[in-house]
Amino acid sequence: MMTETSVVARVDTMVSSEVDGEVVIMSIESGHFFRLNHSASRIWDLLDTPKDLATLCRHLGDRFEMDAADGQADVVEFVSAMQAKGLLTVN
Repeated sequence: MMTETSVVARVDTMVSSEVDGEVVIMSIESGHFFRLNHSASRIWDLLDTPKDLATLCRHLGDRFEMDAADGQADVVEFVSAMQAKGLLTVN
């Protein structure tokens, strides 16, 4: 279960680059590509160093002027999906 103190980090076997304002990620192991929308790209950029969930939510809320509940739901959904695809780890 993810909590506000859970630390989220990128998996080291990913390569990413910005293309037309959005992030494209490639898994070195599988060769699969992932294209992130604007808000997901922002989260990925924030994870240049591992961060706890509360910090990610705060930054996303500040950037996109979201209320705390909506921001947290979006971040948890994104992190869970990326964790399931092997792009992020959560501790």
